[in-house]
Amino acid sequence: MTSQRLAVIYDWIKEKTGKDEPTLYVGGTSMGGIITAMSLTQYPFIKKAAMLMGSAKLVDFYHYITAELKKGDFPLSETEEQQLLRHLATRDLSQNIAALGHRDLFIWHGQADDYVPFHLTDQFAQELNDHTDYKGHLTYVKEPNQGHRVSRLAREACCQFFTQS
Repeated sequence: MTSQRLAVIYDWIKEKTGKDEPTLYVGGTSMGGIITAMSLTQYPFIKKAAMLMGSAKLVDFYHYITAELKKGDFPLSETEEQQLLRHLATRDLSQNIAALGHRDLFIWHGQADDYVPFHLTDQFAQELNDHTDYKGHLTYVKEPNQGHRVSRLAREACCQFFTQS
């Protein structure tokens, strides 16, 4: 699912429930976690969200995944890349922390993830903890020796996060 589809789904829920502001929780793993982070920059109707082994630092993640490509025949011109980076910055939750407001966020990441870099998640969690207006809304679970696979601990902690008020 793309983040643009979320607005369509929300409108459908409003229509089916008859509520003007139904409660909507969103979560995702890996790319779904990235889409969740992007959605938080755009949709204030999301009440709670969970990111499991995704990255909220889109611009930094872009640089991470393109570093090797740039050593060869990179398909984007400098102008195209700068245009893409400007667009990514608008959806980069780490550059738009105020967009979170006071919504609760659950983050889980395995420290041995070799696909989506753990260090970016850890940096983002630290940025949230340092952000005065956001204190108390983050649930952050990092799991040692866990790679790019959601563990039982992560599933249980995420379920607990969504079921608590």
